[in-house]
Amino acid sequence: MEKILVVEDDHKTNEAIAEYLESLNYSVTSVYNGDEVCKILVDENYDLVILDIMLPRITGQESLLRNFLLTTYNTGNL
Repeated sequence: MEKILVVEDDHKTNEAIAEYLESLNYSVTSVYNGDEVCKILVDENYDLVILDIMLPRITGQESLLRNFLLTTYNTGNL
């Protein structure tokens, strides 16, 4: 089963996307801010990430950059 990470700070939108994808038999994990993205992508692999760009705390772009640096260069915590 393909794993999808949904990153959306609006809970209703996140829930609607997750419910739809689950109805299509995808395994879905929902997170609500950029900090959570950084933490979860270090430990888990996903086939697809649906990412809101305007997130609280850190933006979607910054969370992807941090994850890239952590996984590519093993830099530890950023």
